[in-house]
Amino acid sequence: MLQPDFHMAFTGDSFQDKEKFCNLVLVDQDSLSYALFDKSSLTPVCLKYFYCGSLGLIEHEDSIREVLNSDEVLKEDFETVLVYGFPYSCLVPDAYFEEELGAQLLNFSYGTLDRAKLRQEKVPWWDLHNVYRIPVNIEHLFSQRFDNSKKYHFYSLLLKSHKKYLQSGQKDILDLIFYRERMVVSAYKSDHLQILQNFDYEGAEDVVYNLLNCSSRFAYDQEQVRLQLSGFIEKNSAIYHELAKYFTNISFQEMGLPGRWNKEQVQFPEHFFSTLLNLTSCV
Repeated sequence: MLQPDFHMAFTGDSFQDKEKFCNLVLVDQDSLSYALFDKSSLTPVCLKYFYCGSLGLIEHEDSIREVLNSDEVLKEDFETVLVYGFPYSCLVPDAYFEEELGAQLLNFSYGTLDRAKLRQEKVPWWDLHNVYRIPVNIEHLFSQRFDNSKKYHFYSLLLKSHKKYLQSGQKDILDLIFYRERMVVSAYKSDHLQILQNFDYEGAEDVVYNLLNCSSRFAYDQEQVRLQLSGFIEKNSAIYHELAKYFTNISFQEMGLPGRWNKEQVQFPEHFFSTLLNLTSCV
């Protein structure tokens, strides 16, 4: 059975009162993660992250199914929010959105994908629609298990989270979420979205190349733009040291709501899970 790379349980709750809790489950091309949290306080109760490997989630369908059927949290009947993080997404301004053109936009941007489920949703607090697709076998697997769940795309909630936790006075921001061999980059100028995209990388040079390209393309001042880092990156890493050669304003993403994280129980840097936990207040 696929084992979690990271697992943190914050309380001794037996989950007997299931109505108290909600589980945000995020599935993407190479991982499955979830954050079980108390709905009234938004306090995390359990966090897990499963890495599926370089073959991709589709090839690991049997392993994922086993996790869904055996994990002590995932097999319980909590209220669930299912978030799809596959990169096949087009953000369309409301003024230009036409539902019937969604498939054409995705095919033009990413090529055709056999057996894909097409979805679209209004992005909360933005004048945007998100048109995206999900491999149908994965969509069927998760929808079957969480048949009554709310469903969103990761980009939609990420943009809502940006609006929710944006601090006054912040203008130019490059938000970077690191996973194994890929990162999600969202770039903002005066709170206007410039780009939201997955980038694969093999080393620190690839990361810096893509960010310098974004800096040049969107006319960022490398001494002024704020690099906000989250996900699986640490300050003593080669990637961080390479970024610091070109950008001076670098910080790690803190939790949006104070007091949600008991630092005495933390086994990993809090920015490993800050994005996931901030999403729990956006559903």
